[in-house]
Amino acid sequence: MKSDALGTFDVLPATSEAPFFSFLLSVKNGLPDLKVALASIEAQTFTDWELVLVNDGSDPETSAFLREFQGQEKRCTLVIQENMGLTRSLVRGAALCRGQYIVRQDADDESDSRRLAELHSVILEKSPDVLASRAQRWRDGRPDRIVPGLALITGISFDSLRFGNVFVHGSLCIKREHLLKNNYDIRWAFAQDYDLFIRLLRSPLKIAYLKRPLYVLHENGASLSRSQSVRQLDCAKSICLHHFGDTRFLLAGKGSVEKAFLHLARYLQGFLNVLTGKRRIDVI
Repeated sequence: MKSDALGTFDVLPATSEAPFFSFLLSVKNGLPDLKVALASIEAQTFTDWELVLVNDGSDPETSAFLREFQGQEKRCTLVIQENMGLTRSLVRGAALCRGQYIVRQDADDESDSRRLAELHSVILEKSPDVLASRAQRWRDGRPDRIVPGLALITGISFDSLRFGNVFVHGSLCIKREHLLKNNYDIRWAFAQDYDLFIRLLRSPLKIAYLKRPLYVLHENGASLSRSQSVRQLDCAKSICLHHFGDTRFLLAGKGSVEKAFLHLARYLQGFLNVLTGKRRIDVI
């Protein structure tokens, strides 16, 4: 049993040496989706990784599976705690990551089998501090489209995030020291990635966005983004107000007509960012 500022927890540590990548995943229940997510991690063609897996108060069946998985997968560190929510779980898990880069993974999504290999190749070539990629979105069990659209990412700057988040949280890859320095803010129980990406865009860190979708984003009735949509929106509004002073440009929560004008404004700002050199990321 261990304790820190977030409370007490048990850790079943990995036995491998410090790797290049650390997957960071928090889960509460959802065993069928979790099995798919973990299988996608174990299928990585680049094998120098560990998994820090936070069991955030799961039911007995899921907890038993996680203990069994950790016993079989020697690259896995399992954190066992009472339910604390995603933000606090990610803060705790990040502190246990040993890799040079921390790679996010949500428990109901998948990683492309070549995700780490491609991230590693870009890191060796360009030495970014932060990477993200587009994702293949599935809705209610069916393939939908690749998100976000290229037009949305070509001109990203700090100010462009006042319209909302254009990063897929689970696609995040970041140097360990930069995540520990900028970490998730426990004030935000939801939309914690929106706040993090705003702060990363404000910083001088070198950021890259990969056009190739290396992540599979599953959206269904049980997913956090839909089952907790009201609380997500409330946090997003509070985060936008905190960083930008108002929420008038935030797309989320707007009616269809107003949203259409805001979409156009966001595209125009991205285009101007490219022309004026204000673009803040390297699109690869």
